[in-house]
Amino acid sequence: MALWAIGSPHAKMPLRPRPSLPLRGARPLLVLLLRMTFHALATGAIQCSTSDLSNVHACETLDLTNASLSLEQLSKLADAKVVQELKVDGVVLGPSGAKALAEALKSMPKLSSLSVSSCSLRTAGAAILLAGLPPSLATLRLRHNILGDEAMRRLAAVLQSSEPLLQELDLSWNGITARGARTIADALQNNSALERLWLDWNGIKDRGARAFGEALPYINTLQALHLEHNAIKASGAMALSSGLRRNSALQLIVTLSPLVRGAALRQVSFSCLRMDAQFPACLSDCCVLPRERCHRMMPKFVVIALWKRRVEPVPRSQYISLAHNGVDGETLRAVEAALRAEPAADEKPPPKAAPLPSVTDESEDLEEISFDDEESDAGRDEL
Repeated sequence: MALWAIGSPHAKMPLRPRPSLPLRGARPLLVLLLRMTFHALATGAIQCSTSDLSNVHACETLDLTNASLSLEQLSKLADAKVVQELKVDGVVLGPSGAKALAEALKSMPKLSSLSVSSCSLRTAGAAILLAGLPPSLATLRLRHNILGDEAMRRLAAVLQSSEPLLQELDLSWNGITARGARTIADALQNNSALERLWLDWNGIKDRGARAFGEALPYINTLQALHLEHNAIKASGAMALSSGLRRNSALQLIVTLSPLVRGAALRQVSFSCLRMDAQFPACLSDCCVLPRERCHRMMPKFVVIALWKRRVEPVPRSQYISLAHNGVDGETLRAVEAALRAEPAADEKPPPKAAPLPSVTDESEDLEEISFDDEESDAGRDEL
């Protein structure tokens, strides 16, 4: 076959292909590219980014992370009729941008995952955005938006509504105190869909943990509860273990402790989980090791899993994570004893919360804002 140099003064001269060009080896790749193109055109399964805003009507995945979007561009997202996953992380929205995005979300009937992290929503923007969530939404990520406790009331109404039925909710890094934790815990008692909740890097403290401990007997769909970095210590951990004992879904408490603490920690009959990824990335990718191998595998820190009752197979995906909360070895022993004990036959759970969470006393909640109260001083030397 002759190849012609188009536009060349020697256009009539046939050109031979270079011997080094792997024409025969390239045929499978060409066929694969043609098949992928045909599949994309036939199904509309197209992944788009910021440069594809003019063609969003065919996008199923739209990643606008750290993009600089105007209100007009946000409004054009309404053309993404078939989008299933939308990421706007790092886009500065504020109330006006949240309003434009909320209006666009109403035109996305297939949207199942929405990530709006680090968007400066604050309370006002969150209230606007939460009012426009599509019924099909299953995953909502609101990390690092300074939502505070007031926005938790708006979110509680979403959790208690019939749609959307959220399955995953990320509220990390939002300045949530015990007041907001109590609001979410009460709302979850009237929710039967949420499976994974992230509340790490907030300030719920022991009182927020106690609110979840009281609600756990009624929250039987939750598979994972992340409470890392919340200044939770002995009383909060004990409250969570008490509630976990009467919960039919969650099976264990996972925490991170140093082996150098000595006898107090070694008296706990824990199992060591060696993480394939950095803790607490994913417990489903861990392997359970015998206790005598923990020190050799992880000489400084060990991931400790405390089961309420030994079951098979090991429920590594149903857990409460309390890493980096100042839980010492003595507390771990008490938590373990509480988890292994069977609930008494006449032990009654606390009364179920009302469908709409009540407003707590403001003077009581002010104590939860600071990490430097007497409760923190008592556990300053703990992990």
